[in-house]
Amino acid sequence: MADRIKRIPPIGCRILKSAVSVFLCFLVDLVRRGTPFYSALAALQCMQPYKDSTRKIAMQRLLGTAVGAVYGFIVIVLQMKVLAPYGLDGVWRYALVALFVVIVLYTTVLLHKKNASYFSCVVFLSITMIHMSDANPYLFVLNRVADTLIGVAIGMVVNQAHLPRRLKKDVLYVSELDNVLLSDVDQLSGYSKVELNRLIDDGIQFTIMTMRTPASFLEAAQEIQLKLPIILMNGAVLYDIQNNRYIHKIEIPHQEACEIKAFFSERGHNCFMTVIAENTVMILYQQLHNAGEIAVYEKLRKSPYRNYMHKPLSEHEDVAYFMVVDEKSRIDALYEEMEGSPFGQRFQIIHYDSVEYPHFAYLKVYSRQATKQNMLTYLKTMLGVENACTIGSVPGEYDIVSDKKHSGNDVIRLLKAECAPTAWNARRKA
Repeated sequence: MADRIKRIPPIGCRILKSAVSVFLCFLVDLVRRGTPFYSALAALQCMQPYKDSTRKIAMQRLLGTAVGAVYGFIVIVLQMKVLAPYGLDGVWRYALVALFVVIVLYTTVLLHKKNASYFSCVVFLSITMIHMSDANPYLFVLNRVADTLIGVAIGMVVNQAHLPRRLKKDVLYVSELDNVLLSDVDQLSGYSKVELNRLIDDGIQFTIMTMRTPASFLEAAQEIQLKLPIILMNGAVLYDIQNNRYIHKIEIPHQEACEIKAFFSERGHNCFMTVIAENTVMILYQQLHNAGEIAVYEKLRKSPYRNYMHKPLSEHEDVAYFMVVDEKSRIDALYEEMEGSPFGQRFQIIHYDSVEYPHFAYLKVYSRQATKQNMLTYLKTMLGVENACTIGSVPGEYDIVSDKKHSGNDVIRLLKAECAPTAWNARRKA
C-alpha cells in the first residue's frame, strides 16, 4: 500500500497554472460580462508543456475562431434576411448549416491549417445552432472572438510565468541514462521528459552519455529533444542525433580487431562486431552458438535502427566494439583470461550480467582510449566550453550522484537546482 501511495504523482505545475488561468478568465468576466466558458476553454487549450506547442495551439485557436466566426456571421445574415422572410426554417436551416460546415472545413484545407478545423467548427456551430435565437446574434459573434482572444492571452501569459531563474549556459551538463534518468522499465517519466526539454529549450547545454548504441538510445529516450551530440557506446563515438552522423569515433584498428576476433574464435565464442561505415551502423556476426546470443539477435534484429549482417570483418574495417553473449560462468572465465593477457593492457574490457536473460552475461571490448571522460573532453573542446557537470550513479565519478533512492524525477529536480536556480536560491548560495 505504501508503495502505491509513493507512486501517485504529485499535482504538477501545469495543472495549477490551468486552474489559475480559468480563475483569471472568470475575474475578467466580472468586468466585461462576456462568456467566460469560451475564454476558459481557450486558456486551457493553450496550457501546453512547451513554448512552441503553446504558440502553435494559440494560433490554431485564433485562426479557427476567425474562420468559424466569419462563416457563422454569414449564416446568421442568410437566416435572418433570406430564410426567415419566407418562413423557411427547420430542415432548410439545418441544410444551410450543414452546407457551410463543408465550406468551413474546406477553408481550413485551403489555408493549410487542417489542425484548426475542429476549432472552426466548434465556433461556427456554437454561433449558428446555440445562439441564433439571441436578441442580437451579431453581438455574440463579436463577443465570441473577444472571449477567445482573452483566453488565449491569459493562457499564454500564465503558461510562460515562472520564478526568476539564472540559467547557467556556460556549463555543459552531461547525464548518464540508465539507472539515472530512466525508470526500471527503461522509460522516461512524463515529468522528466517535459522538464528536461524545457531546460534544453531555455538554453542550457545538456547531453547524454551512455553505453547504449544509437538504436538503443533512440528506443529508450527519443522524446528528449537534444540539440548537442551524445556520447554513445561507452565513449567510443560522438553522435549527432539531429543530422544522423558520427562526429568523432575512437575505434579498434582493423589489425587489432582481427586479433580479438581470432581470440574469441579459438575459444569457441561468436562475437558481434559493431562497425560504423559512412554513418551507418553494421553489426557483423557469424555462427550463433548459444540460446542467449540467439535471443539477443532475434529481438534486436527487428529494430529499424539496427543492421545485422552475417559476414566476416572486411579488409580495412575498424570496429567500434565487440560484444560476446554467453552463459555467466563462461563469460566470467573469458573475462579473467582476457584481463590476465596482454589484451587487458591494450583494450578496455567490461562484463556484466544480463537482466533480461537469466544465467547469461555480456562481455564487451573497446579501445583503451574509448572512455566517456575522453569523449567528454573532446566534446568540451568542440563546443568551446571549459566547465562541465556530470550526473551519474557511481559515487566519486560524477559531480551529481543519483543513488537507488532517487528516481528520474529526483535527478531532474537536482539538475534544475544546479543549472537553473531561482534568483532567491542563487543569492543564498552566493
